[in-house]
Amino acid sequence: WRLVEIDADLSKLDSESKHVMSLISPANTYM
Repeated sequence: WRLVEIDADLSKLDSESKHVMSLISPANTYM
């Protein structure tokens, strides 16, 4: 169960960082 929690946190963190990056530089989202 621990692994599932960590994996969920990683995917959440990844989507959050992508969202932040798209806010910082919208041009990158088209690449």
